[in-house]
Amino acid sequence: MQSVVQRPKLHVGEMIICGLLILLLMTGTYWRNRVWSSEVELWTDCVKKPPHKDRPHNNLGRAFLDQGRSQEAISHLNEALRINPEFSEVHYNLGNVFSNQGKYQEATSIYG
Repeated sequence: MQSVVQRPKLHVGEMIICGLLILLLMTGTYWRNRVWSSEVELWTDCVKKPPHKDRPHNNLGRAFLDQGRSQEAISHLNEALRINPEFSEVHYNLGNVFSNQGKYQEATSIYG
């Protein structure tokens, strides 16, 4: 005796809904991937969403530092320090900015 399993039939309305859902998800993925195009874009997007968080400001500052954009790095690192003065990674990154600028006394005081 053989077991026969019947495949459920999809109705036209269900197929349209599935197609629209797939299209919606593809569009969302496309736009979200644009944010991931660079580290600065990613962290800029993250800073906009919870502006009161220290880590996105630190990571955006580090991304600016990696691109040699010191003033923008300092701005976001100072904001991260304002939010959380005990965040050691921010002190390290800010010290690196000053060190790269040749401001060794400022760097030493930040590292300290």
